[in-house]
Amino acid sequence: KLLRIDAVTGKGVWSKWLAELITAEEASGLHWDSDSMLGYNQRYVRTDFVKLMKEHLIRIKKQEEKDNEHLAKAQAAAHEKHNKMDEKEERHLKRVQESLDAFIQRKRDKQQGTVDEAMKLVGQKIEVFNKREQKWEHGSIVDCRVKWRDNGIRAEIRHKLQRF
Repeated sequence: KLLRIDAVTGKGVWSKWLAELITAEEASGLHWDSDSMLGYNQRYVRTDFVKLMKEHLIRIKKQEEKDNEHLAKAQAAAHEKHNKMDEKEERHLKRVQESLDAFIQRKRDKQQGTVDEAMKLVGQKIEVFNKREQKWEHGSIVDCRVKWRDNGIRAEIRHKLQRF
């Protein structure tokens, strides 16, 4: 299927035309039947067909070169515009990141008092209620762990206890 598609479009049609031109040049008959030029069979005087096909191929080659030049210019312009947009976008992303960092810092600063109080409890003796045994137990706080949740804006504080 891909070969059939390539035979009627792109480089496949170019090679088909070139092969037919070579075959027509090497032929010895007076007439040449071809469907390459118009898409349906037509009879040509062989020498006229060769001349027309050469002109057609040259015209197509020049058009491809023009298209490639226009494409290269368009890509260069788009690349230059993209670079300008990249600079603008980079400045915008930098501002957004700075704003986000400031927001997170404000949220953390607001909770810092709670975190400091939790850290002060390390080493103190406390009384805790054991739900399984339904009684109060004595213990001491051995460690305090702070995890920042919700993208670093909410402190989750956990204490490690040692019961006696």
